[in-house]
Amino acid sequence: MRDRAEHLVVGILVFAALSSGAAAGQAGTLVAWGWNDYGQCDVPAGDNFVAVSAGWKESLGLRADGSIVAWGDDRIGATPSGNDYTAISLGLNHALALRADGSITAWGSDYYGQCDVPTGNDFTAIAAGQDHNLALRQDGSLVSWGRNANGVVENTPDGNDFVAIGAGASHSVTLHSNGSITAWGHWENGGWVPGGSDFTAIAAGAQASHSLALREDGTLVGWGSNYSGESDPPDGGDFVAMSCGARFSVAQKADASMVAWGRDDNGETDVPTGTTFLSFSCGTHHAVGIVQPTLAVSIDIKPGSDDNPVNLKANGLLPVAILGSDTFDVGEIDQTTLALAGAEPQERGNSGNFGAFEDVNSDGFMDLMLRFPIADLSFEPGATEAMLTGSLLDGTDIAGSDWVRLLLPGDANDDGVTNLVDFSIMKSNFGLRGKLADGDFNEDGDINLGDFSILKSNFGTGAAPTGNVVAIPEPATLLAVTAVGLPLLRRRRRR
Repeated sequence: MRDRAEHLVVGILVFAALSSGAAAGQAGTLVAWGWNDYGQCDVPAGDNFVAVSAGWKESLGLRADGSIVAWGDDRIGATPSGNDYTAISLGLNHALALRADGSITAWGSDYYGQCDVPTGNDFTAIAAGQDHNLALRQDGSLVSWGRNANGVVENTPDGNDFVAIGAGASHSVTLHSNGSITAWGHWENGGWVPGGSDFTAIAAGAQASHSLALREDGTLVGWGSNYSGESDPPDGGDFVAMSCGARFSVAQKADASMVAWGRDDNGETDVPTGTTFLSFSCGTHHAVGIVQPTLAVSIDIKPGSDDNPVNLKANGLLPVAILGSDTFDVGEIDQTTLALAGAEPQERGNSGNFGAFEDVNSDGFMDLMLRFPIADLSFEPGATEAMLTGSLLDGTDIAGSDWVRLLLPGDANDDGVTNLVDFSIMKSNFGLRGKLADGDFNEDGDINLGDFSILKSNFGTGAAPTGNVVAIPEPATLLAVTAVGLPLLRRRRRR
């Protein structure tokens, strides 16, 4: 059975410490997606964010030092100063923050009394709804204040067995210590509640008229409004966290992958890929997430080479070393996650290993030597850099790059243009064994029709040709010339 504390979701805030794959208190960088008319997706820089909350036209972030930063529309007003905050939650026109001493701070519109926070310093969780709020005390009891639409304030249940809370547009949701759920407010939004006592987490966004709940078996249940399918979570029993937007939802699976569904008019369900989310929060039409910081590593393409020439027509392997140091142990790399310019490293035999450990640069630290199939590399035209990505065994993302010089196909003399000079070089060595400089353009060791095809396909590329452009001979002509010239060449070499 999963520990319920592993999945607690407070309001629209998913704590980093409680997200799949995240260590308690782990900080990261921010990403955002969806509607951005007010800059609510223009996230601030930094890798020390531990919590986020997405609202309507604005977003909030909580730093590891306990300070709060806001971006987007400034209609709510000045963000409170100080560095003793532990949780944040955005409503429609107001915001809440929980202090380390257990007290609550609020700012923004107070038209419905939503900023008239209750006294006391025994609060452990907060959730801002559209115009009302819900808070959880240390003794497991609840407090509500703000707009009383549909009885969402006055009908707050008694008791002291609550362990998680969520506030929606005009409804609230709570999770009991026995795994059951209670909801109240607008009947369409919170009136129907799934039965059972096997729930471990709940979610209800400030602008959302629907709710989500997570069962012990990792499946999701949704209820409330369903105009865009936001209450219809995908099947599967491997979910660990979720958040509700206005008419969309986002969830995370145990393998750290993200799933989104519902309305996508502004890219709400276009969750960024290629990174590991530590936590995330859905707002009205956008979402904000904290992602695991990427560790920069040093790599050396073609160790011993200065300009790293790469012939993309070659059939061989490109050697690449990930360099170790006194602060980086290459043995911590998960070799199965590595990729260079879209290519995966070649396995060494049937060992299951892709790299070999050796001190490539003789600095006293072990490096990881890899080989990538050149035919699998993918570069944009004119690229001068190759990027290696992957992750460590603990899930930390890594990235490193090195310069490359992409050779022009068919350019035997490496002068930047494929022309008759290159054809002459290849013709004089046709039928023999040789290197790239001899006309072996696919670097398979033999100079043959395969190399002729590469030269012909790229003839005239590179620098603009000057003078009269002469067509290169067709293969039949080349073979005829070779049939006469090759025996003579071989006799000459025997003498």
